[in-house]
Amino acid sequence: MKILIKLLTIIIVFFGFSISSANSEPMKVCYAFNGPIGEWGWNYQQELGRQHIENHFGDQIKTIVIEGVNEGADAERAIRKLAQQDCKIIFSTTFGFMDPTVEVAKDYPDIIFEHATGYKFSENLGVYEGATYQGRYIAGMVAAATSKTGKVAYLASFPIPELIRDINAVALGMQSVDPDSTLTVMWLYSWFDPAKESDAVRILVNSGHDVTVQHTDGFAAVQTAQELGTYAIGHATDLTKYGPDAHLTALEINWGPFMQSVVEDTMNNTWKSDVYWGDMTKGAIVVTPFNDIVPKDTVAKAEKLMEEMRNHTFEPFTGPIKNQAGEIMIPAGKSLDHNELLSINYLVEGVIGEIPQ
Repeated sequence: MKILIKLLTIIIVFFGFSISSANSEPMKVCYAFNGPIGEWGWNYQQELGRQHIENHFGDQIKTIVIEGVNEGADAERAIRKLAQQDCKIIFSTTFGFMDPTVEVAKDYPDIIFEHATGYKFSENLGVYEGATYQGRYIAGMVAAATSKTGKVAYLASFPIPELIRDINAVALGMQSVDPDSTLTVMWLYSWFDPAKESDAVRILVNSGHDVTVQHTDGFAAVQTAQELGTYAIGHATDLTKYGPDAHLTALEINWGPFMQSVVEDTMNNTWKSDVYWGDMTKGAIVVTPFNDIVPKDTVAKAEKLMEEMRNHTFEPFTGPIKNQAGEIMIPAGKSLDHNELLSINYLVEGVIGEIPQ
């Protein structure tokens, strides 16, 4: 009898240890980036989110990263490769990965997919989006207040919903300071092309634009503005070091708390497909310090409006707002909800340029 008890004890201890060992395996949290991570820009801000969860969860998780992924077929191969490495969560970090992510998610229903800035969902596929338009509205105020010509330029990468929304937000912020100011949009069809960004700034400055708002991932626009003695507003990261005199402010997105919540919900089996809106209230949208050249009354007004955005007492997309043809698109007193913000497909009054078809 004693021998039998000892055997049972050994079996229980052995299997208990095996189960414990299996449970102690770190959860794999994986990322696909569309370019180099670098030390600035959109990818870098998401990389900071990855570092945040590594620091928070320690050896409970293991992160895997693939960077420099091209959109299209390459994206599907990269995301599928992550799925085959037993990733429990995959962050698909750019709009152009949307359809490839949808396809891979169909084949791996037990994996949680989070896609940045898209609009397609499934039971195991959610979307995360930053309310970047809040910071862009402030950028528009700063641009108009600093410009001496009233002509501001917007370096746009691709005509995706986020950019249409942000272009309009900049124009609305400008008009709150100078109703006669204009915003010229130049489409670059690239997220990162320093030579193209620099050339675009030179062309725009030569035509009278003295502030450039960039929605690309480089820093060449700021460097060129510094060289030419004009001004620039950065994208995703504080780019002051690349143009101390030129850089007026920038918009940053803090993804860490969101990514932490996805991991926690996955561990607790409480994750559900949804759209996450990271805004100023959640501390996700951060406006970097203003250059001393920005008028002090504009800084005070901007800080007041940012506090109102955090308290939900001010929304940039509140009517009356007209499109370029002068038609009322948002009636007086109405503010757009999240779904409506996702589907803006027009440019507002004061914007010079078109949405490419």
